[in-house]
Amino acid sequence: MPASSSDARPSKLRRIDDFKRNLPYISASALTALIADIKEKGPPEVASRKDIALATKNAVGCDLYGPLLMDSACKLTNGESKQICHVNPLTLIAALVGQGGAFSDLLLETLAKRPCSYESPYSILLYADEVTPGNPLGHTVARKCWIFYMSILELGPVMLQKEQAWLTIMVQRSSEVATFQAGVSQLYKIILRSLFCSKHCKVQHGLSVKSQEGQIHHLFLKFAGILQDGGAHKFTWTCKGDAGTKFCMLCQNLVAKRSDLVQQDGESIITANMHKYADLVFATNDGIYESIDTLISKKSSLTAARFKLWEQACGFNLEPEGLLFDKSLRGIVLPAEHFIHDWMHAILCNGVFATVLTLWIQAVEATGRLDVYKQLGAYMTYWTLPKGKQAQLVNLFSAKKKKSNKEANSFKATASEFLGLYPILAYFLQVVIIPAKLCEKESLVLLEVSNLLDILQIIPVRHVMPTQLLAAVEKLFNALKDAGWEASFHAKFHWLLHFSQHLQRLQCLPSCFTHERKHKAVKKYMQAILNTVCYEKSVLQEVVAQDLFEAKCEGVFSTKACLEHKNRASKKWLAYVEKYFAFESCFICSTLCLHPAGKACKQDIVLYQSEGAALSAGEVWLHTEIDEKVWTLMSPLALESYSSATCSALWSKTTSTMLLRSNEILCPVTWKQHEGNQIATIIPMQFRP
Repeated sequence: MPASSSDARPSKLRRIDDFKRNLPYISASALTALIADIKEKGPPEVASRKDIALATKNAVGCDLYGPLLMDSACKLTNGESKQICHVNPLTLIAALVGQGGAFSDLLLETLAKRPCSYESPYSILLYADEVTPGNPLGHTVARKCWIFYMSILELGPVMLQKEQAWLTIMVQRSSEVATFQAGVSQLYKIILRSLFCSKHCKVQHGLSVKSQEGQIHHLFLKFAGILQDGGAHKFTWTCKGDAGTKFCMLCQNLVAKRSDLVQQDGESIITANMHKYADLVFATNDGIYESIDTLISKKSSLTAARFKLWEQACGFNLEPEGLLFDKSLRGIVLPAEHFIHDWMHAILCNGVFATVLTLWIQAVEATGRLDVYKQLGAYMTYWTLPKGKQAQLVNLFSAKKKKSNKEANSFKATASEFLGLYPILAYFLQVVIIPAKLCEKESLVLLEVSNLLDILQIIPVRHVMPTQLLAAVEKLFNALKDAGWEASFHAKFHWLLHFSQHLQRLQCLPSCFTHERKHKAVKKYMQAILNTVCYEKSVLQEVVAQDLFEAKCEGVFSTKACLEHKNRASKKWLAYVEKYFAFESCFICSTLCLHPAGKACKQDIVLYQSEGAALSAGEVWLHTEIDEKVWTLMSPLALESYSSATCSALWSKTTSTMLLRSNEILCPVTWKQHEGNQIATIIPMQFRP
């Protein structure tokens, strides 16, 4: 008699457990994917460790404009030279186009929409940051690395938010970078010279690339700039940075003064002493290079002490191997234009928002009328963030956090936590604090920061004028002045005045959120590779091979609404669908990738397009793909009222359900249960009536 299915189940489970235990450690999700791939495609014909290594080398073996992985000489602080491995950007671009796939399609579509020519070249963006793999609590950081990425500005602001649009071009351990003359600055010089001073091709006059179909295209390239946080910019441009007397190399007439704030280490914070755009005299490319040339000439004629004062006065350090000191790149690197501030670091990473929130909490608690941490901790429990942006906001106001924040004299949170927090905080100010006549001027500062964050976040999807952005920054500064907080300004406040310039030149404001996500993909190889003898090359080979693979995967750059994963539909759901559709295929998923970006998950409250309605919302239950068309099952909400003061809407729940075309969903929203059967939602700026 054959065994029943219930008898076979334990046997199958023992088999999969034995299979897992017999392997080196592999996560459950990785094992599931491995087995599924083998079931679908069969096992690879070769599988030895040597074959796997050869496969990786083969994946990065392209040499259209020289080897894909090339070596360049780097000068050390001891006067010697060392060969370092990095990506050949020209060969990488040619390989991406030649292999076909998503990145190639995106670039060719961009070329069709916005032709590239000598007079109108495409623009290369660079980014670099330090990444620490392994145990963050370990006492050694032997594998801490600088990672460099490259992208093309013309791909557009939405695509620049996708990790696959940024290509890894160099990996160097921080311990090694410390031995290089000029450090990170010399590495940028090497990258830019390999791109714009190649013996194989002058990209200013056109880089020939052949598509998978055999068509020849010409890419004319120029340099657009370097996006980084303030500390990395200091290393890149060899300027004095935020701690210098001239802490902004983009402003000629700006010097620093000391703040009355004290950091955790007891050192005072440098602050700007000019807060109006009209008061600033901006540096020019010629002016910066003139300062560099003068600095070089003064080295031989001044004593060491006086030369140090000269460096302080001009705002730059003498680094002969630095980016600004390479005359072959003048005309390519335009420092006054290519220095790009990152708004994420400026506002959300130990930046403007943390400073303003700290000052506001201190002001409110000084009145004795409200225990801010207790009140806000309780208030956060009422609110629900979109599932794709989950953060435990209530933990930000715990007793432990309160003690830690007071000791540091700064409110501590991650950038993602601040993004989730600020709309709720703005609502709280409007409905609780300001009506109670409590710290009104101080509360208005937080509202202006919230307004600025709203504007910055809609730039990728809606046209924002540079004047509109500058007006929001200056309104914030006026509110800070009215609150009496000018003495608390630090360098990141000043960065805000440059955002409108960046927007004017780039037509968008890229942020580092994308790179923080990209780091996770790089770190998985950094953690797995333990041999530090050829560590950089080993990591770079793996990461570049992964970049090339992902660049050809279908749907990577799709902006259409689609299921995050195609899961098999249940019998119950198939029976339901059969009542309304005749179909051949049906899949389900709890998460939908939205058009043009973002996610909507099961139990999210979402806004959607509805003819004749200014606002429409519903609660998501399921996403389904039926014969390649994507639908969402939801319960619509009935709009009760909208408040322009609090930028919120009040809705009533309904008992009905509906199938909505998923491309009509706009975004998920932050919401809370209101009185009775009602729900209050915060409406994002771009969808407000």
